[in-house]
Amino acid sequence: MKPVLLATDGSPTATKAAETRRRQIGTLRALGFPAQSVGRSFAIEAAYVALQVTFAVPYVQLAVLLVGTVLASLAATIAPALSATRIRPAVALRMTD
Repeated sequence: MKPVLLATDGSPTATKAAETRRRQIGTLRALGFPAQSVGRSFAIEAAYVALQVTFAVPYVQLAVLLVGTVLASLAATIAPALSATRIRPAVALRMTD
């Protein structure tokens, strides 16, 4: 859940940055910078901030979960597999569902 929260955390930051730099944005626009350039600079800044966010992946926990799931699956199939090996072919062919 934490990576989702971190990924959505950038929008308020970008909004706050635009609000606090309103005078600077106005100055850039008055100097002749196109609106696209100003918007592009905010997009680049947002991308830079997003790249600085680190996502910690719990590899050990994922590996334990994977191994545990495989072992549980194998353990659940032991009894049916042993039962299947004990059926004689002649009995199996005579059985009806």
